[in-house]
Amino acid sequence: MNAIIDSLRIGPEKNFTYLIACPETKKAALIDPSFEFDRVIEWVKNHDPKLEIVYLIATHGHWDHAGGFPEMLKRLPKAQVVVHEAEEARLKKTKIPVHKKLKDQEIFNIGNIQVKALHSPGHTEGGCCYLVENQVFTGDTLFVGQCGRTDLEGGSDEKLFSSLNKLKRLDGETIVRAGHDYGRTPTSTIAREIETNPTMLVRTVEEFKSLA
Repeated sequence: MNAIIDSLRIGPEKNFTYLIACPETKKAALIDPSFEFDRVIEWVKNHDPKLEIVYLIATHGHWDHAGGFPEMLKRLPKAQVVVHEAEEARLKKTKIPVHKKLKDQEIFNIGNIQVKALHSPGHTEGGCCYLVENQVFTGDTLFVGQCGRTDLEGGSDEKLFSSLNKLKRLDGETIVRAGHDYGRTPTSTIAREIETNPTMLVRTVEEFKSLA
């Protein structure tokens, strides 16, 4: 059984929010739904009015990814906020409740759909990518043709370089779904990024730092 997966571009920063849904159980989750809340809810209903959003998943805690969670929770009061455990403090600092804290490689379910958490620090301490079937949701860790910045609080060139190398170990055909529509195409693959993305081509952290 394949998950229902779709993207919607929202907000002023070319953000993507993503829908992951189990067609059998009708359980669903949204990744980074921080803008245009009513439009997002309507978009979900258009897929299937019976879908129940059980999780709001944060790739990390920056305002354009998780900052809208309190407003979304007003519309979806039964939903639980999911984040990597190293990002909990950032969310709580902005009064965002955390219901489910994940560890690296931890697997949880959306209905019958498995989701694996891949801790990917470097943009923030608790940045996390999420692997669902043959697709990886990379937030601000990896963009199409680029990667996230490291000059904000909690950023680290060394850790982001390591996180990008971690993503290189995924199957090459894995579809990359980034947190922003910054690239030539809305999606890519791990193989294509390894071949064309300057931040994935470098061999050492020193080379990585020289790209800045």
